[in-house]
Amino acid sequence: MQNLTRSRALPTLVGAWLFWMAGSLCSPVAAEGTADIYTVGGIAVDETGTDGSTARAAALRSGERVAFDRLLQWLLLKEDVTRIPDDVRANPSRFVTGYSVQDERIAANRYRATIEVQFDRDGVRNLMGELGLVFEEHRPPTHLLIPLLGQGSQLTLWDNNPWLDIWANRPSAGDFIPLLVPHGELGDVSALSVAEAAGGQADRIAGLARRYGVTHALLVRADQAAEGRQVTVSVVLTDRGQPIGDPLRFQLRRAVDESGADFLGRTAMTTARAAADLWIQSVRDRRAADGVLAARAEFGDFREWRRLLTELRRSSRLAHVTIRRLTTQDSDLLLQYSGTIDAVHESLTALGLDVETAGDPWLLRFAAPEDLAPAPEPVPDVPDEPEPPAAPVVD
Repeated sequence: MQNLTRSRALPTLVGAWLFWMAGSLCSPVAAEGTADIYTVGGIAVDETGTDGSTARAAALRSGERVAFDRLLQWLLLKEDVTRIPDDVRANPSRFVTGYSVQDERIAANRYRATIEVQFDRDGVRNLMGELGLVFEEHRPPTHLLIPLLGQGSQLTLWDNNPWLDIWANRPSAGDFIPLLVPHGELGDVSALSVAEAAGGQADRIAGLARRYGVTHALLVRADQAAEGRQVTVSVVLTDRGQPIGDPLRFQLRRAVDESGADFLGRTAMTTARAAADLWIQSVRDRRAADGVLAARAEFGDFREWRRLLTELRRSSRLAHVTIRRLTTQDSDLLLQYSGTIDAVHESLTALGLDVETAGDPWLLRFAAPEDLAPAPEPVPDVPDEPEPPAAPVVD
């Protein structure tokens, strides 16, 4: 937490401005959103018993197990989930603090409903600590899905793309990364072509994401082998069109008795889980910062400063932003970063910042909109000079 003290030499208005700013800095972006991950909804339960009450109790117990497994998948990398003891996963009731029930239907010996389970955050944290597990308890921001399908030599994005249809119709309540599936309307087609998506063209990918009000996108390319018996999947996370970490690739084989649609559905489910692992690993990589650089941020007012700080904290390349000095016009910062200096520069530019790296510290400010650029100086009227006589023609 950054502690700011009011100087007696400051005018009252400036001091109040800094005091207001200090209060808004006491809850950094990284501290937001830890509670919602411990509430897991969309769990469909359907159990029978000797009577409705018995069936209901059995349904809630089974719903607890499904919800707890989903929570573990949100918190942990796939390989770490297996380190949770079987008896804990089989009976997670001690971590449950409450339920919310929708669409409840009770019969003589059957109970059906959709439930939401609330878990005890401190209890789950203590469990992770006892097992020595590193976990990520912040849900990622919403990502726009960009699904490419390769079939032989043909690559499809918008037209006749069953891979897009699968994502549009699959249940997504269990996904760690909230996903938006594009509509594939004319504006989408104009914003991003197949070639631009396949080539990872950052500005075009970022432009399509902006159409849906987000900055992150998830590129999932599925290349099917002959007759659709095997698929190779590539997963890339992006922030403002810039890749976050290295792409993830894996292969799946179609089961003998599995239809083509079921195979793509299973591939989408596996891809969503792989994207979650990729996100959690990227967070761990950012926390293991490669270096620290000094920067000075310049801004016009409090709103611009707040927007600048928020963008910095959301950068996929910055692990931590430390405020060393703050005035009404500028701030000295320390930026812990991952990756190379060039990658950091690219990520800051992608945030809409004008970055000067010639000096030490770096100078950051929001780039001026093109429409606010100063008009060119008018050119004074100069009398036309007489044209020179034509050169003689020599045979």
